[in-house]
Amino acid sequence: MLLASMLLVVFTQTPPVSAGVAPGVRPLFASESWYKNAKAEEKVFEGVLEINSGEGRIGMPARFNSFRLTSLEEGKPVIRQVYTGGKDHLLSPFFNWNVKLTAKLVETDVEGSKVAELWPALIDVISPAAAGVIAEWKILARSNGAVVPNRQFLGPPQPTVIRTGKHLAEFMGHQGTVAEETATLSLAKTFGPNVKIDWSKHMILGLSGGNRGGFSKIEVSKITFGEKGLDVHWKLSGQNLGGANRMAELVLIEKYDGNLRFFQEGTTRPVVVPGPQATPKKTGEPS
Repeated sequence: MLLASMLLVVFTQTPPVSAGVAPGVRPLFASESWYKNAKAEEKVFEGVLEINSGEGRIGMPARFNSFRLTSLEEGKPVIRQVYTGGKDHLLSPFFNWNVKLTAKLVETDVEGSKVAELWPALIDVISPAAAGVIAEWKILARSNGAVVPNRQFLGPPQPTVIRTGKHLAEFMGHQGTVAEETATLSLAKTFGPNVKIDWSKHMILGLSGGNRGGFSKIEVSKITFGEKGLDVHWKLSGQNLGGANRMAELVLIEKYDGNLRFFQEGTTRPVVVPGPQATPKKTGEPS
């Protein structure tokens, strides 16, 4: 544990972007016998290379890995230990970087328990990782300037999270018995000829120009997944030109049930949209 603590102090005092580090592929342990003999399948694992702070146990652990890889998989963070065979110096320049590890996921026996570790052959160094960001959340499609009723945009610029066809119909101003299907199909065509919206897998983020109104340009710059959920970064330009309708940016993304934070360019205080609330338990229902 003392050794682990000393390593942690050394690494945390090292600048996140080490001098001389440049993106690119570098060899690690592909030629080592312990890597060649491992029976696991070789795959590519992408994420942020981080310092492993340990478990706070007293005494020297039977096996300690100085690094871990935090990845985004199916909308959830996945943390995997990274084994270096005692050669931590080969990875130390790249912590707090987005990387791809060509590696084998190997199960080892540690103190009677099975522990899965990444045994890396190669590292592809991509870019420095922003603080608290695990990965970018992919934008599947954009509306390229949807026009929606003026009544949606009273007040300042505002975000809307659309999780159902019913909500979309209300947002787009559709009415009638087939409003939900009509709105979903209509927006799918706006996104592109091959786009299909599946509400069990997808949701839509809407950003309005507010009462700055007509034909202001609104754009989602990027969406990142981090320790506090999804962060949506966006910007607004243009003037209020009047008219009965206003422009909005609608983006299609994979479904996410946690909180979303919307940051307008140039601001540091987000607008927070909470995730869906859990269904309240009935009286007498076990917790």
